[in-house]
Amino acid sequence: MPNFEQINVEPYPAISEFVDPTLLTGTAFFRASTYLPIVLDRVLADVVPDELSSFSMLSVGCSYGAEVDSALAGFAILDPNLLVTATGVDVNPYVIERAEGGQYVARLKDEKKIAALCGLIPTISVEGPAAWSNGTEGCILDTTKLRDRHDVAFTSSGIEGCEVAEADLILCNNMLFYVDSDSSKDALVAAMAERLKLGGILSFEANPARMKKQYIDWRQKIAEGLRDQGIIPILSATNLELPYAFQKVA
Repeated sequence: MPNFEQINVEPYPAISEFVDPTLLTGTAFFRASTYLPIVLDRVLADVVPDELSSFSMLSVGCSYGAEVDSALAGFAILDPNLLVTATGVDVNPYVIERAEGGQYVARLKDEKKIAALCGLIPTISVEGPAAWSNGTEGCILDTTKLRDRHDVAFTSSGIEGCEVAEADLILCNNMLFYVDSDSSKDALVAAMAERLKLGGILSFEANPARMKKQYIDWRQKIAEGLRDQGIIPILSATNLELPYAFQKVA
């Protein structure tokens, strides 16, 4: 396993093209765009053996499905042959209905970036004009073809009610700071840890602008709690000094 501190500064050449800023649109499509490609690259290196052609992924608090589609887009670049069984869960039935549609509004000013994205991942297409809620003109990115070769499902439930017993990769990005009490966050992380396969990776990241001291203190505490369960930190944001990805080693 790479040195924990070393991994914070070493580049990941295999994903340099994917994280190129010219490919990032003004949508929520590339959710956690700074961290997710690095997590996916680590998944392919450590979790997916050469003889395995498919693996399972769970997105907790999936909202409109951007986290699921972002991961599938990353895998389409990094390992086009990988087949993914992906499940997104969210307690809000409205966002689950939207997630099942697989469409995102992109700003027209990002036209070149969108063209670069669609050129890199041909299964993502641009469908007609659209508008943001504030009236800004845009177009629709459609990811339904991106999902076609995978087994993708969205469920309106909390993680406790989902049918996924085990997953190789569990993502919960930009969501935990919406949970009010530390005890509720503890319960949510415990449920994710319980469903993580041996060798699997759990990733939860938060927008630094939304972090409060109480949340940072909780993150530091929960990292120690996970370590006690044999789930160790493997990736950390150098500017925050907080781990955002963990691997189950025991």
